[in-house]
Parts: sequence; C-alpha cells; structure tokens
Amino acid sequence: MRMSYVLLAVVAIGCGGGGGDGGDGALGLTWDLQLIGNNGSISCDAAGTPTVVVETLGSNNAKTRDTFRCATMTATSATLPRGTYQVSVALQNTAGQEVSAVQDNFTVNRGGVNPLPHLTFSIQTFTLSWTIARGPTALSCQEAGATTVRLITRIGGEAPVQYDFPCLDKDIGTNGSTTAIPIGTYSVQVQLLDGSGKVLSEVPATTFKVSSDAPAALPLITFTL
Repeated sequence: MRMSYVLLAVVAIGCGGGGGDGGDGALGLTWDLQLIGNNGSISCDAAGTPTVVVETLGSNNAKTRDTFRCATMTATSATLPRGTYQVSVALQNTAGQEVSAVQDNFTVNRGGVNPLPHLTFSIQTFTLSWTIARGPTALSCQEAGATTVRLITRIGGEAPVQYDFPCLDKDIGTNGSTTAIPIGTYSVQVQLLDGSGKVLSEVPATTFKVSSDAPAALPLITFTL
C-alpha cells in the first residue's frame, strides 16, 4: 500500500521545554489535519483517525514506538539518547491503516524536549454525489422509495469497506464524504437501497486511483430505475 508522505525539515534547535542542556531528550510534536485539494481543516473525529504513531530508528537499530490520541493535537515522545534518528509520524484510521505520514531524520542534541516543526497531515476522503432517474424523468429519493446510498471500496487484497449515506441528507442534500482513506488504487461500487436494504439500482465496480495531490471525488452517479 502506498502512503502519503510529506517531508519534514527537522533540525533540533536550542529552545523548547525544560530539562536544560544535560541528559537525554524527547521529541515534542504538534499537528493538525488538512483535506487534500481544498486546504480545509478537519478534526480527528470527523476524519475517523483516532491514532498518531511515532516511531524512531537510531544507531545500532535501536527502535522506539509511541502511540498517542490524535485529538490531543500534541505529544511528547519517549526519552531518547542524544543522536540522529529516522523519525516516522503516522496518522491511522479506525481500521489501523496509515492514511498519512511524515518521515525524515532528526537530531536530538539537547536534554528536555526537542520540538519538531508543526506537522500537517494531508488526508484523502472519497466524496460522491448522485441523482436518480426513471427514463428521462428525474426522481427524488422519496419518489424512488430510496433511503440509502452505499459506497463499497476495496484496496489491494484487503477486505471491502462499506460506507452508508442517507439518500437525502437534510443538511447537505444528495452527496456524502467518507472518513480518511489510504492512497492507492481502489475498486469502487455504489448502490441505491430502499428501507428494507433491497438494491434498487447500482453502479458496477470500477477502478479509481486515489492520489496524494488531487481530491478523491467520484464522477457524478446517476441511478437508473
């Protein structure tokens, strides 16, 4: 699986938390989330990304791994001996998939907290909108007896993931947006369901490439009855 990587220019500087210049140091992190393509900020809860994982690789293959709640937007790593580390900071969704990551080298050269530059996780979500028609006549969700639009996605050999949206959302209309997704090539299928879960219409599975530089907006979907 490919991930979205943003290079982080990291050089430890003589500022940050307490602890003086003696002894070992820790990494100080802050972050936010931004949707790819529209520069819009999004919360960890709305993105469905509860976890931030910080991993370091130092000399002699010494490794550390820390896990933090995304919603805190700040964290301090485990204490590290002075030296240069390969640091990876990954944002995970509820399925444990990495949906965005930052990776680069960092030199811990002082005691106390060594602050990293502020991190911005760039994330993707599927967005979709739909219409319903019977022949040349456009129908409302109510006229079609439709209550739910179901998006089914699959990336690589992983299990399919299902997202359900109200056919007509009173606030946003006939469109929807998923939680955060990994970068990669997907199989995508969309179904229109009635209140009993019966499929009224569907768009067969197609291939859709999710990139790190453009919104993952599906083409307008027309359900034909």
